[in-house]
Amino acid sequence: MARRGYKHVTTVGGYTVTDGTGMAETCPSCGDVSLSGDELAGYERRAARLILTESERVGGNVLRYARAALGLRQRDLARILRRNEQQISRDEHAEDLPMDLRLPVAELLERAERGESLDSVGKSTESKLEIRRAS
Repeated sequence: MARRGYKHVTTVGGYTVTDGTGMAETCPSCGDVSLSGDELAGYERRAARLILTESERVGGNVLRYARAALGLRQRDLARILRRNEQQISRDEHAEDLPMDLRLPVAELLERAERGESLDSVGKSTESKLEIRRAS
């Protein structure tokens, strides 16, 4: 096996994402590729994030895919996003997700890629912002 450039193709929610950013152990004779679980999870998170942020219409199946790529249950995602579990379930079956849900999930995917805590989505900037009525 030799480490070589690798293009990973992920299809989810009617979109196909080709990620050519990685390297993978590849058999020089047959071309078979070996990915670790962490490497595969990274490709899945990056694909979901790209679809959530760049696609015009995104269905709930992409949210379900993103949640699975994060290794979260519906109740965990609901807690992090400050929603209820039933709403997450409805969102995962929706035909079109609103941007105000897509962006926080994309932030979670980005934080997971950086190895940061998922519990802090939206909190880091909130603590530095203040709003007051103008006088």
